[in-house]
Amino acid sequence: MCVDKKEIELFNQRDPRFFRELVDRYQVSILNVCLAYTHNRDEASDLTQEVFIQAFRSASEFRGDSSIKTWLTRIAIHKSLNFLRKSKRITSTELNEANHSSFSSDSSDIQLLQSEQKKWFYRALDALPEKQREAFILHKLEENSYQEVAEIMGTSVSAVESLMHRAKVNLRALLEKVVDRG
Repeated sequence: MCVDKKEIELFNQRDPRFFRELVDRYQVSILNVCLAYTHNRDEASDLTQEVFIQAFRSASEFRGDSSIKTWLTRIAIHKSLNFLRKSKRITSTELNEANHSSFSSDSSDIQLLQSEQKKWFYRALDALPEKQREAFILHKLEENSYQEVAEIMGTSVSAVESLMHRAKVNLRALLEKVVDRG
């Protein structure tokens, strides 16, 4: 999925109107990628801005081997992972803490239960190996096809299929631990 030569030229020349169009076109998608990693709208918003700033600054490096969206998504994943590493927010200890907690079945507050379930899902997602997490986010949360995920990750469709299978198995096992102890 390569862009046309005119878009590459506008991108490489850092045409401000073209960049505004790119931001308008891809901002929500890039924000969602960052949000899937950070689980915090303010942090994801900051990272999204950083993605577009970096894209603007390094536009001359874009060769058009992939789509602009693919390139921006790669930058978003890289920035999000770096942010998480720097803030040391990826820990398996957090997931293990879930084993000592329980959900209250007597709670009439369904939203609270859903919020807790969402929190444990994202903790389990964070505990996946990096490539599995990346494939899962891009396919299931961002709704990219396997082909698009393969392009973004720079791998084959069969590798993405394998990553998705392992991610689902690992997520299921991690979440079953929480439910079994809950």
